[in-house]
This record gives sequence, C-alpha cells and structure tokens, in this order.
Amino acid sequence: MLLYNSIRYPKSRSDGLAPERIVADMIHRIQQILADWLPEFQAHLAWLVAHDRGSEYKAGVDAASEWMLAKLRGLGCDTIVYPSDVYGSAIAGTLKGRGRGRVLLVSHLDTVWPEGTVLEWPFRIEGTRAEGPGVVDNASGSLAGYYVLKALRQIDYDDFEEITLLCNGDEELGSPFSKEVIQCLAQGRDAAFILESPSNPNEIISQRAGLMYYDLRVAGKNAHVGVEPEKGHNAIMELCYKLCECNGVSGSSDVLTVNVSTIAGGRRPNIVPDQAQAQIDVRVETLAEADLVDARFHEIADHIYVPGTSTTLNGGVAHPPMARGPKSAWLVELSQAIGREIGIHIKDTFCGGTSDGCYTALVGTPTLCGLAPFGAQYHTRQEYLDLSSVVPRTTLVAGLVVACTQEKSQGKS
Repeated sequence: MLLYNSIRYPKSRSDGLAPERIVADMIHRIQQILADWLPEFQAHLAWLVAHDRGSEYKAGVDAASEWMLAKLRGLGCDTIVYPSDVYGSAIAGTLKGRGRGRVLLVSHLDTVWPEGTVLEWPFRIEGTRAEGPGVVDNASGSLAGYYVLKALRQIDYDDFEEITLLCNGDEELGSPFSKEVIQCLAQGRDAAFILESPSNPNEIISQRAGLMYYDLRVAGKNAHVGVEPEKGHNAIMELCYKLCECNGVSGSSDVLTVNVSTIAGGRRPNIVPDQAQAQIDVRVETLAEADLVDARFHEIADHIYVPGTSTTLNGGVAHPPMARGPKSAWLVELSQAIGREIGIHIKDTFCGGTSDGCYTALVGTPTLCGLAPFGAQYHTRQEYLDLSSVVPRTTLVAGLVVACTQEKSQGKS
C-alpha cells in the first residue's frame, strides 16, 4: 500500500521506484531503529526528569540545556544558545542537508515544578508508565525531537536544506523571552512541528485557541456601613456589575469563552469596600475576535454603574491563536497517511489550550502541535508518560519531516 497519494511528486524516478514508496520504506526503517533505541530513550528520560527544571529555577533549566546541547553537537548539529538573564536560555540545534525543505521542531525543557520537587517525587517506571515531574511536559517531547534528528542521521537521510530543533526554557510562563526566538526561527519554514503531548492517544492538534488575560481593578470609597453608608462608593458592587457584563460578551465563534478566574476586595464586614479586583481568562478563535473582545471589555470598564467609583483595565492577547490554514490541512492528511503506514489512527483536533505553536503560526508557518509521545495529567502529581507511545509518535514526527522535505526537494525537478 502506498503511503499517500496527495503529495505532489513526479510519477517516476531514474531508479524506477515510486517516491512515496521510498518515503514509506524510510519511515519503517526509522520505526525499527527507534524501537531498538527505546532503552536508551528511557535512560535519557530518567536523567532529565531526575533534574529540577522549574521555569523559575534558571540554573536547573540551563543545566538541562547544556546537556541537550552536548547531545545535539554529538549528531553534528550546528548549535546556538539564546541567553537570558532571567529565564532559562533557549537553544537550537540544526542539521544541514544537501536538498531543499526547512523544518522547525519546537519543545521546551522547563517544567511547572519548583526546585526540590525531584527529591520528593523521583522518576520511576512501572510497566509502560513513566512518572515524575515534567516527564511528559516536556521531557519526552524534547527527547522525541532529538531522536528524530538522530534517526535521520542513522539512515543517512540528508535530502533537506535544514532541520532545526529548538528547546526553550520559559514555555510554562508563556514564553515571554523565547517567543521572539521562536518567531524568528519559524520565519520562512515549510513546516513547524510542536512537540507537546496530545490530550488523547493518537491525536494531533492543527488549531488552538488564542489566550487573553485581563486584570480589572475598581477603586471606590470606604465608609462605616452602620453610621454613614451613603458616603461610601462600593467597589465590589461596581466590579460585580462589570464582571456580569464581561461574562456576557459573545463573539463570532463557539470558541469564545470568558472565565473570571480570581476575585478579591474589601477590608472587613462593617466597611463599604473601597477596592476590588478580578482576573479574567478569555479564549478566542481569531485575532479579529480578540479585537472585538478587547473593544467591548474597555467599553464595560469605562461605564460607571456605581457613582463615585473608577476602573482600571489592563491586559490583552497573551497567546495569539494557532490558526489552521490550507497547508496545515495538508499536513493533517499527511500525518494521517503516515499513521496508517505505521498502524495508528490519527485524529485531528482543536484545543482550547495554548502552546508555542501559536507563535510559529503567527508568522504564517504551517504548524501542527500535539505530536509528542502521549501522556496525561501534566501539571499534577499524577503526571505520566505512556512509554508504548514513544516509538510510534516519534516515528510520526520523523515521517512528517521526511515527507515534507521530500516534497520540497522533489519539486525541484
């Protein structure tokens, strides 16, 4: 069975073999190599998970980056460090080939877990389940990227211009430092593959919602509730009116959600509250929808419901949406065809959460996310990686790299 029939290859080659069959053969070779390397993958996973790499523990993240840099240099990659004085540095390793096609792989080495966590919660394997801080978010994804490059080296595949693996150190904070690095490296690439774990086995993610954060603060005037309440201006009541209005904002899609995530105000029961504040999380489908939400929120903030109060609204888009374009649709079809070739049924999904794929898509690069080995319950003490997913999911990513670069290189003739 041929790998797929949608790729735009010439019908024949000088060696008489169909190009899609050659791609399929390479994918099966990679799959077997990765299966042989699984014990080594697990050993590397154990090393990463056994080291604290919390986003705010720069020394730990940088140590993991140096470890990964050494691995990438061992493959013959050109490497570069993007240093930060505050966050874990971003690193990139690039394989240079002799063909065409430029692909970016993106992962992150930081976790949500603070320094000292690994002593309380050590790495362990039970059956096909690996557990530990950041084991799936994103140690396994970072290693999958490394093993894609290693497998391509092993089969002597170089029919591409360059393949870059970027590992950043601040993703769990929203990539405040590395987002510019990501966008710079994504510019002009044929595809970007984001090595985050999917929410369910055999899923991939071709579209993500955009994230908006708002901080809404109201100032009023306090007064004694029993003696002279009329002299007070109730900040909490003003905030409540505004939050109800914000919650009722609707957009052009079913994706839009408004969630009041924190609220605080007042000083004690017998005083009219002179201050109140709330934080609001908004998910949107498009940047145009984000503009509509922002305009409406500012209208609500400017309107006064309780005389004597004043309001300050800060915030906006924190993560742009990861849009699903025509080329992304082709990548989905390609991943499903590769999945059939290696025996897994790939399902394309939308995700309301964000990732660094939002930044690669923002510059117009066709992007797929949720490609890493499967795991679940990340950001909790029950986080785990399904080790049985390592080989097929890593093979899927390698297959996408090969197929995309072959399509570009074959297009020369």
